[in-house]
Amino acid sequence: MTVATLEALGLPAAVLSGAGRVVTANAVSERALFVRLLNGRAVATGGAFALPAKDGRHAAIGHLRPLSGDDVFARGTHLLVVHTVRAGRLPPELLSQLFDLTAAEAKLASSLMAGLGLAEAGACQKIKVSTARSYLGQIFRKTGTHQQSQLVALLSGARCFFG
Repeated sequence: MTVATLEALGLPAAVLSGAGRVVTANAVSERALFVRLLNGRAVATGGAFALPAKDGRHAAIGHLRPLSGDDVFARGTHLLVVHTVRAGRLPPELLSQLFDLTAAEAKLASSLMAGLGLAEAGACQKIKVSTARSYLGQIFRKTGTHQQSQLVALLSGARCFFG
């Protein structure tokens, strides 16, 4: 029912087993995409994680949430929903929700996405460059990126692969 509801909203979704195997998926989803999203990730960790753009696909954000023991999916332990990131400016509140960023991290990411350098973005938030660097490290960890250019590409939905 949950997967079908998300299909009606146009969101790819799947129910996963504890081993990370797809138990059921809606018609909007592609099993190959879910396998790519989960490659190397433990299902038990849950949360949000980023998938860089690759093979002509937009970047995506996976949201992995545990299912309750009373759920109708006897073999399923987690629900995976995928949001595609397309070009456009994401507000800090949405960044916060999509990537589990703190409010300060989301504001910094939004400033970087708007084209500001790290020092300038930090100054706008009235924080030291060292604090901005610390926030940026957390943003990289939460988004699965390793460089500012990768982060901006992910957040703007750029079609590039950054390995």
